[in-house]
Amino acid sequence: ISQLQKDQVTKEAQEKAIAMADAALADQLSQIDMTNHELASYQQYLDRVHGETTQLRDLFHNVEQLADERGWLKHQSSGEWDDAKLVDGLSGDRNVFKRRGRDPFASSALLPLPKKLLFVMDYGRLERMLETTLMLMESLAGFDAKFDYAIMGHSGDAAAIPFVEFGQPPHTKKDRLKVY
Repeated sequence: ISQLQKDQVTKEAQEKAIAMADAALADQLSQIDMTNHELASYQQYLDRVHGETTQLRDLFHNVEQLADERGWLKHQSSGEWDDAKLVDGLSGDRNVFKRRGRDPFASSALLPLPKKLLFVMDYGRLERMLETTLMLMESLAGFDAKFDYAIMGHSGDAAAIPFVEFGQPPHTKKDRLKVY
């Protein structure tokens, strides 16, 4: 819309549009049980990491899963010792090693499982970790089929503080706000 058309809108229509937008926002916030103060706090942290979040979303969008994942190739004549073949090695078998590689016998017909990502945060640096955690959750939103993630924290008091469990990502802004 051109600036000329925008200038032709009456003050009454502008006020009505603003009131409608405020009502829609209030309705959306009530649906997720979030207050204006919580939204402002959430938006404050989100604004600080908006650029990085966009870059990370682009990166996650372009990740492709390989049809044949790398795995352990067993019964090899060289490589790393396979602990499961200890008795066979003592009895004279030469194929007691394993090595990493692409398994040609793996079924590619199976549905690919989402990649598991575990993020461990040092919550001694609270402000920056809040921003980083929010950036990760916002970036991974909508990629549930590609990625399954968990966020754990550690501090001087505890070694593993779970914030987000595998398979239970926060879906709304209110849920993400509760994480931090």
